[in-house]
Amino acid sequence: MTEDHKPNNEKERIRIEECGGRVEANRVDGSLAVSRAFGDKDYKTNTAGGQLEQKVIALADVTHTEVTFGSDDFAVLCCDGVFESNFENEEVIEFIKNALQTKSDLSEIAGDVCREAIERGSRDNISCVIVQFKPGMDYASLPTPLTVVPGPFAAPKNANFRKVYQLMAERGKRTVGDLLEERYDTLAAMAKRNDEEEEEFKFFSEASAPPAKGTEGRTKWFKDLFEGLSTATTAQNDQMERFEYLQQRMGLPVSLLMSLMNESNPGTE
Repeated sequence: MTEDHKPNNEKERIRIEECGGRVEANRVDGSLAVSRAFGDKDYKTNTAGGQLEQKVIALADVTHTEVTFGSDDFAVLCCDGVFESNFENEEVIEFIKNALQTKSDLSEIAGDVCREAIERGSRDNISCVIVQFKPGMDYASLPTPLTVVPGPFAAPKNANFRKVYQLMAERGKRTVGDLLEERYDTLAAMAKRNDEEEEEFKFFSEASAPPAKGTEGRTKWFKDLFEGLSTATTAQNDQMERFEYLQQRMGLPVSLLMSLMNESNPGTE
C-alpha cells in the first residue's frame, strides 16, 4: 500500500542535494534514515525555499485502498527501526499473517514483530501497530485471555510511570505484584544484561532480596515494594509542598528551611 521514503530514492535524493544536503550510506547527510518526517527540524533550515524545498519534508502520500470489513485484511504501521534490521515490508506482512493463525491478541503479535526486528540486528527505535478491519471489542470480551509481557520497570520513582504500569496490569487482568515478579524473573534469567537492565535488576534488591522463586508470599513482596514506592513518593511530595508554601507565603530563606527540614528528618540531605 505504501512506498518507503528513503533518501536514496531518486526523487528524494535530488531534492536533498538541491537543498545542499547529501545522501551517504542511504541516509540524509549520513545520519537520518528517512527523507520525510514531521520533526527533524535541523534538516529544514533552507530559508530560501518553502516547506517542500527542504532536505527533509513532511509531505505525506495519500493512498486509497478498498478493504473488506470483517475479512482477514489488516494494516501495519511501524517505525523505520523495524525495517532496518533486514526485515523487509513483505517479510513483516508474512510474519504477521503466520502469527494470526495461532494468536488473537494483536498487541502480542506486534510485540513479536519488535522482538524479531531486534533478533535481526535492529538497534534503532522500534514500534509496531497492527489494525484489523473487524468489529471492535473491549478487552473484557476477547475470546482468550490477553497476554501481558511486563516491560522494564525503568522509572519506579515516577508516579505517572507507576500509574501507567499498574493500568497495564489491570488491562491484562493481572496484579502489579504478579507483573513485577515476572519482570524480575525475566531479568534474573538473562545470561547478560545491559546497563539499564542491570540497574533495574539491582533496584529490586536494594532494601532486601526478593524471596526465592516458589516461596509463599513472594508475589506479595513485589506488591508491597510497589506500594511502598507510592507511599514514599507521596511523603516526599507533601514535604515539597510544605517547603514551597513556607518559602512563598512566609518568605523564609531557603537555607533556613533546609535546616529546619533536616532537624525534623534526621539523616535527610
